[in-house]
Amino acid sequence: MAGAQTFSRLNALESSDGSTAHFDFSEFESKDGSGFSGGKVSATTVKENVRRNMYKLEALRKKCGDLAVTVNSGFRSISHNASVGGAANSMHLYGIAADVAVSGLSTKTVYQKAETCGYSGLETYTVSWQHVDSRVEYPYGSQSWWWQDGVA
Repeated sequence: MAGAQTFSRLNALESSDGSTAHFDFSEFESKDGSGFSGGKVSATTVKENVRRNMYKLEALRKKCGDLAVTVNSGFRSISHNASVGGAANSMHLYGIAADVAVSGLSTKTVYQKAETCGYSGLETYTVSWQHVDSRVEYPYGSQSWWWQDGVA
């Protein structure tokens, strides 16, 4: 539950198109030009999932000292996901995942901060970006928590 002041601050984060103060829908569109189409759910569902993800990323940004969070990969169409070697049921296909980097912070630090932002799937792939997803919140997610940190 949240009070009026909290809701006021949350509403101030969202612009008229549904994007947030520090994230825009265009950052999450599939890099093959298909926008939010061609995934495993409708484009409307993907966009709503992305909107919710943006709020979690706002929390991550805040917990990282208001440092900029760069989205390297958001939603992926099925064809784009295949072209980058993504998993067959990647959470990117639903718009509930992002690969992010925070300038000046290690992926280990970003991983630790993301654990407290409502993400249920985390994997550090490289020293340059961190995967975050919300797999347990959605019926098409894997329904199990997944944490893997391979970076010291």
